[in-house]
Amino acid sequence: MFMTVEGHFNGEKIVLNENINLTYGQKVMVIVLPEKNVKKKIDYAKYRLGEETNFPADVEGYIREMRDNDRF
Repeated sequence: MFMTVEGHFNGEKIVLNENINLTYGQKVMVIVLPEKNVKKKIDYAKYRLGEETNFPADVEGYIREMRDNDRF
């Protein structure tokens, strides 16, 4: 019978979120999942359009930052 149990690595060993009964020598499989990606926050205020902004540069910077944020 196959069983899936979530857990985490605490820096020294793998800690399971549930207690399971294993017998000595029982085979197990461990799948290491990718770390959760956290997208950075974009400061929209620096891209506001107004009299003192350089319109083309601000729009290009905004789009570039949005694309970079999507690459996580």
